[in-house]
Amino acid sequence: MTEPQEPREPTGEVFVEADDAPPTPVESPEKRGALRTATVISGRVVLGLVAAVAIAVLVGAAILLPLPSIRSGAVSTVVTPVPTTRQLVCPGGLLRLASASGKGATTVSAIGAPRIVSSAFPGSVLERAFAVTDAGTAGGSAAPQLLSTPAIVAGTTPPLLAGAQSESIGTDEFAGLSSAECTAPSGSTWLAGGATSVGRTTLILIANPTTVPAVVSLQVFGESGQVTAPGMEGITVGAGAQRVVSLAGFAPNLTSPVVHVQSTGGQVVAGLEQSTVRGITPGGIDFVGATAAPALTTVLPGVVVTGTEAVQALQGETGYDDLQTTLRVYLPSDKPSTASITILAENGTVTGKPIRADLQAGSVTDLPLDQLSDGNYTVIVSSRAPVLASVRVSTAFDGNTPAAPTTTAPGTTTDTAGTATTRAAAGQSDFAWITPASLLTSSVLVPIASGMTASIHLENPTSSAETVTLHAVSGADITKTVGAHKAVSIPVLAGHTYRLTGFRQLYASVSGVGNGMVTSYGISPLARGEGPIRVFG
Repeated sequence: MTEPQEPREPTGEVFVEADDAPPTPVESPEKRGALRTATVISGRVVLGLVAAVAIAVLVGAAILLPLPSIRSGAVSTVVTPVPTTRQLVCPGGLLRLASASGKGATTVSAIGAPRIVSSAFPGSVLERAFAVTDAGTAGGSAAPQLLSTPAIVAGTTPPLLAGAQSESIGTDEFAGLSSAECTAPSGSTWLAGGATSVGRTTLILIANPTTVPAVVSLQVFGESGQVTAPGMEGITVGAGAQRVVSLAGFAPNLTSPVVHVQSTGGQVVAGLEQSTVRGITPGGIDFVGATAAPALTTVLPGVVVTGTEAVQALQGETGYDDLQTTLRVYLPSDKPSTASITILAENGTVTGKPIRADLQAGSVTDLPLDQLSDGNYTVIVSSRAPVLASVRVSTAFDGNTPAAPTTTAPGTTTDTAGTATTRAAAGQSDFAWITPASLLTSSVLVPIASGMTASIHLENPTSSAETVTLHAVSGADITKTVGAHKAVSIPVLAGHTYRLTGFRQLYASVSGVGNGMVTSYGISPLARGEGPIRVFG
């Protein structure tokens, strides 16, 4: 029996199969799947080839066709500021941490008054004493002095300005020759020198020549690292005022201090004054000037070594262990480092092989340079990390030569020439701190302080000789050739000013000596901001 078929919906179409038509082949499901897969793969291959061709065309067009470029560069211009005036500050007279009667251990008073040599080129110098000081010297010759030029007219070249002071002293408490360069104010000053160990007194001198108050903070570092103490921040220095503070008040019994002075508001001129007394015998006095920030290369010209026989005779006695020539190095890094010390004799030779020194992180190291005989030297410190350095030299009077003429001060007598002669005794000693020199790249004035046998020291860091000229403001000019990577010294007249020209790069300092006395100060370039600067924005 035939099974009934499912009813089919009518379509309205009638299919009639021809009698001679071949039978319609029936495809298997497997064959139909293979054909469909091949079709899909072929389509994908074709599409991939088309896409690849399109990408190649686009890349080629990008290479061949110039495309617009968008670049953003900092907009800048070079300008030369025109200052209304130029200003320098001389530190003023030597001070003691007591009154004139010896009472009041916290009272600061003046020992004497310095003589100042100053000059401007072209033009004249205006000099005015500070009106407020901690030493009670306000308005007098012992007060810090502000040197300035008249107001500068727009469109004119600012004049060169320079000044230096000197003072010698010979009393039962203090003896020695001191000098200092008059310097421009700054917001950050490094000072490498002094001591607060037994018999050593170090004062921090801070002068504010601006018209707004300055708020000063101090950082002190020593042989064991940074020193912290109350009162080192928020020190107010009024406009046109000088503050004097004792370093021992913050860091007593410190052998190797380095001080960083920072100010906000008004900028300041900072320095140190160190005096030494061994028992009841005065052992020298000196100013320590400002130095540049820590650097990889530090140049210290004018390391004058004198009186070595007299010094060696005293070194065996109690309290005289700091008479030897010493290099002080501060490493501000938080990791140990090394330094290489090269010593150039100013006769054109190198003194021995470079000395290698291991430096401890964050601390100050004093390194003896006791191999140096009498002579003039330049010390160069090269380090892997930035460091700060200075050199202390000492001398002593053997009593065989009359004392040299010096400036008038308490405890002196005046000779027939109108100058003063400090009383010098056998065994009297003095010291000086040589601070790093700043690189000079243009003409400067070199003031030579009074009352000493003076020399200018030059070091040439370049690979070719420099022939320089010292144009005397009054007197004969001096011409000198400084060989490549060499150092020289040039005797000059005390109390005169010279204009140094004819060089590309030099380091310079001034030294002064007398019988049992020594002193030194650096020569600074134009104050920061007075030359051309690039302004962005």
